[in-house]
Amino acid sequence: MNASAFATPEEKWASKTTRSSDGHLLWLGGFNNGRPVFDYCNRRFQARHIAFKTRAGRKPIGIVRVVCNEPRCVHPDHVDETPTGSPDRRCGLADCDR
Repeated sequence: MNASAFATPEEKWASKTTRSSDGHLLWLGGFNNGRPVFDYCNRRFQARHIAFKTRAGRKPIGIVRVVCNEPRCVHPDHVDETPTGSPDRRCGLADCDR
């Protein structure tokens, strides 16, 4: 399907996912530098950004990372943002060096 077949980037995002039996939403689309991405109306979107926006109702600030152990996961509940300059939330410590 071409981009015009989808009304929104979110619809195209959803068309490139599949639910796994263990609760993940796996990305079936392409990757760029290890990040799940797709093109819509001549613009590149990061799939995890769409997942975050779906859950949070806003665009992310900084980097969006998967917080489960499945690198292909784009489940809205399995991604979180790490604002630029902030410690990784998976670490749980303000002085974490990761």
